[in-house]
Amino acid sequence: MNPKSLILIGFLLFTLPLPLQSCKAPLESTDESNSLEEGFDLMQSETLGGWLKVGLPASAIVDQLGDPPQKGEAVFWGAIGTYVQQWDYPSQGINLQMESEESDGEQRVLHLTLSSPSNLKTRQNIGIGSFRTEVEQAYQEYGQVTPDNPNTFIAGTVYGGIIFEFEDDQVTHIFIGAAAE
Repeated sequence: MNPKSLILIGFLLFTLPLPLQSCKAPLESTDESNSLEEGFDLMQSETLGGWLKVGLPASAIVDQLGDPPQKGEAVFWGAIGTYVQQWDYPSQGINLQMESEESDGEQRVLHLTLSSPSNLKTRQNIGIGSFRTEVEQAYQEYGQVTPDNPNTFIAGTVYGGIIFEFEDDQVTHIFIGAAAE
């Protein structure tokens, strides 16, 4: 092939896809965008027991629960660019992932998980032991059952929301936060 043909082919291969880009459908539909936004809003606004929530500073946790009986090391999570430390309150069924900008910086709740024997409830009065039908009714506008795991109900999305896990149609775990980045 002569050099002019190679240049023409290269030019066409490079420029032809550009006009076709405008023919592509958007990556996210409006419904998906709204779902992500609603899930994020739900994650930010939901409280447990009227006080425990994502974004709450460490000082408020210690005021309510005392120092955690079990505390992990602060580890840098490159995906989110913050240091994350696990705080466990096993006798209260509360597990917190605390984050900070610096390894010894001011911490806040990144996400949290409730399990037995927790007696905290969501704003919709859902707690450990609540029935699946109660969860589905309380969070129907946000919720979906995951096809891969029918024992999970997601209010919002895995990118922000509340995840309820069930055993024998009763809540065993409540997770609030972003389960995926």
